[in-house]
Amino acid sequence: MDQSVSRARLHERSAGLRAIDRLLHALRKGGGGALFLTGDTGLGKTTLLNLAAHRAGPRVKVARARGQAMEVELRLGLAAQALEPLGGLRLGPSAIAAEPAESRVAVWLRARAWLETTASTTPVLLLLDDLHWSDPDSLELIAFLSRRIREVPVGIIAGLRPWPPAARELVDQLVADGTADSVELAPLSRPGAQLMLAELLSRQSEHRVRVDGPDGGDLASRAWTLAGGNPFLIEQLAKIVISEGGLPEPEGIDLGEFRRVLLLSTFAALPSQAIEYARAASVLGSEFRLALVPPVASLDPEQAADGLEALFGNGLLTETRRGWAAFAHPLIARAVYEDLSPVRRIRLHARAFERLAGLGEVSLAAHHAVAADLVGDPAAIAAVTAAGDASMCAGAVRRAVEHLQAAVELCAGEVPGMLWLRLGEAWLAAGQPARAAECCRSAASTADLVGAPRVRALRLLARAMAFASDIPSSGRAAEEALEYARASAPETVGSVIVEQVHAVWQSSGPAPASVLIDALYGESELRDPGLRAMRSFVNYYAHADAGALDELSALVGDDTDLNIGEDQNSPFDPTLLYLSIACLSERFDDEERVRGRARERAAARGLIHAQLALDISKVDSLLRQGRLTEARGVLDDCGRVADVVPLMHETIDLSRAALACEFGDTGRARALLTAAGPPHLMWMSRVWAAHLEAVIRLNDEDTDAASAGYLELERLIDELGVRDPCVVPWASFAIRAHLRSDRLEDAERVCGRVEAVMHDLPGMWPRLTASAGRAGLAAARGDRRSALALYTEAVALPVPLPLERARVLLDSGSWLRRVNQPLAAREHLAEALGIAERAGAVGLAARAAAELRVAGGRRRSQREPRGQLTAQETRVASLASQGLTNAEVAHQLSLSVKTIETHLTRIYRKLSVRSKRELRAHLPRPEPADHWSGLG
Repeated sequence: MDQSVSRARLHERSAGLRAIDRLLHALRKGGGGALFLTGDTGLGKTTLLNLAAHRAGPRVKVARARGQAMEVELRLGLAAQALEPLGGLRLGPSAIAAEPAESRVAVWLRARAWLETTASTTPVLLLLDDLHWSDPDSLELIAFLSRRIREVPVGIIAGLRPWPPAARELVDQLVADGTADSVELAPLSRPGAQLMLAELLSRQSEHRVRVDGPDGGDLASRAWTLAGGNPFLIEQLAKIVISEGGLPEPEGIDLGEFRRVLLLSTFAALPSQAIEYARAASVLGSEFRLALVPPVASLDPEQAADGLEALFGNGLLTETRRGWAAFAHPLIARAVYEDLSPVRRIRLHARAFERLAGLGEVSLAAHHAVAADLVGDPAAIAAVTAAGDASMCAGAVRRAVEHLQAAVELCAGEVPGMLWLRLGEAWLAAGQPARAAECCRSAASTADLVGAPRVRALRLLARAMAFASDIPSSGRAAEEALEYARASAPETVGSVIVEQVHAVWQSSGPAPASVLIDALYGESELRDPGLRAMRSFVNYYAHADAGALDELSALVGDDTDLNIGEDQNSPFDPTLLYLSIACLSERFDDEERVRGRARERAAARGLIHAQLALDISKVDSLLRQGRLTEARGVLDDCGRVADVVPLMHETIDLSRAALACEFGDTGRARALLTAAGPPHLMWMSRVWAAHLEAVIRLNDEDTDAASAGYLELERLIDELGVRDPCVVPWASFAIRAHLRSDRLEDAERVCGRVEAVMHDLPGMWPRLTASAGRAGLAAARGDRRSALALYTEAVALPVPLPLERARVLLDSGSWLRRVNQPLAAREHLAEALGIAERAGAVGLAARAAAELRVAGGRRRSQREPRGQLTAQETRVASLASQGLTNAEVAHQLSLSVKTIETHLTRIYRKLSVRSKRELRAHLPRPEPADHWSGLG
């Protein structure tokens, strides 16, 4: 392009220039980002991209790509065009991913990893023109990358028009999320148009047309109005001024028609074969393969050559690469295409379909089949369906949905059952379970879908309804699938049982799932190892069946090839089942070994869902082992891909909330609980959420609310039939809450339910919980001998759960301090503090440190009333005795007034006083405030 034209097009584009310079500066400093230039055709987007490439310089690796209307059907076409020429990356179908959704995410992760590696030596700048013509899967990949390049020297600058709207909607979302910047390119103002026209005319010295005088101002005003401020159209008007000496008066002119005629005027003097060539080329896109045009235009080789020569000779086409050409500007291509009559347009698209289908290019052919509206054409339906299947295999799920939906529409009501099923699978892979369910119902209602495919449709319906939170409908679909499978497809029975049990498991819990398993199983089905694994797992949760660990261990032992994620439709993966029970059984070394092998296999096969599930199970294990920093690192890794696995969001948020509780950040824990729900779709999430809410209240010393929360949780656990108390380690916290609220009967009951199963379970945590709980009960009843013996027994247990041990040490140390055993108290409290500090459990460490400071003070006699108070009660009593109102005490301690009133009621009862005045007389002068820092 002429440099003066380029300069002219940059008038009033300072905002875009500054944004480009900011991004290039970030690249040079080791950062990155995404910038989108939005505006209609001819407003200077391509010119700005060219300038960005020039300003990047030789120290930045620049890659360019351009969207094409004809190539929107090519899955990952734009992304491959930009990334693959840089070397070392292929975005084709994954050879290892077992499912479309896995392949889709695997492509994203592979592209991100490759970009980070490439940019580690040289900054990378991706320049994407005409993003609005991108295929939808490239758009998804670009969005994924845009959210993850702030910290690496990778830049994305893309130009796009407002229509088609998909790209614009994506940009709006990225800008709203704060992960990208956007500059809107507006038409030139009247002064800007005048300056541009003056620059263009100044190049023609033989034409002294002035635009800075009165007549020139009128000329510039006419140009601005006629072009609508569009720089490209102003260029065309400048040519008219040079050739004719002026411009028509805009008043009374249909401006839209004028602009169309302006763009098409250069075709008027061309021979007919050139016009026919241009019309056929416009159907193929603003850039097109030269070899495709003659058969679409129905031109013989000589006619095509003459037409092409005329178009090149008049500057209407330019060669872009070997065998390819493009219209001089997209506005010209659009004007030619829109000038086609509907009949001619359909005929040209039909010819393009025939040609591309004959070449085996089904994805490109599919676009023209739809544009030609080839309803009822078997070849068109087959091509569009094949394009959808190919997109699914490549992981291009969004494109697959569009193809398969188009194929359904081309069938004109006579839709085969398998096509409905394929579309349902695509919708589910795209994260749209409600739409997937509609397609599966349609598939199941067709007469041509029989045998295993019909079972597959009903299974998919059950899964989709479960994901859509319609558990009753999911159960009915699974029941129908099982009935049909036993009658017509017995080889599928096992998979259907798994689906039905899963629906009940997720919504209703272990006990109902266990009952269902017993009702569904037949003798022949018991031989299936996958079904045996599922039954063992469910029975462990429902009946504390210790034999489950041995059976699952045999399935995933050292000599067994792990089949993690082998059946993507199976919700009960034996490896994940084993890891869950091994963790609850405190077999952490075995668990880590098996998880490591499974993680390697899942990564090698590109199974993103399986990798994420394995990582979440690792977080649970690390939290139980007190390895909080490691758990945070794994959760951070999970968070980087969480948005591509939406069903994991709830679990990840709850895991983060549990970690925040351990770190002592109750504010963040509450926020994460709110983000996670309700409503909680899975029973495990409901239990964890209730437990964490009660933990937060307990840590805030709102013991009555915590105790009430655990009573509700206990009722929920009974309803679900969760017999193993280790599943969610609620029991030890519940006992503490009940003891601190003087609900001894409730604490006794929880101890009893733990004792009822602890000898059946292989882990030590139930024994620790029972011994410490009994010790707390003995202490509350004044039985010092029993309390001391039970606490001694508890702290001597070899429990591989350091934070649970620290909490018991804190309980025993606090009790020893209150019964005037400061030396023993300090020993326990110091150990608790050391464990908590090493783990980074800030809240627990603060409570242990506060108790340790108090235990390090002067000895108090048993008759000293203050020694009978808890640390928090002592703090409340100290503030209340200073004359503060209950509201003021509540404000200072960040507690509710009701909680302060509850504390004072207990304090008055313990000290046998009836007022704050009497309380002041019973208490010595308050100790320095730093003795109490960190409590609550």
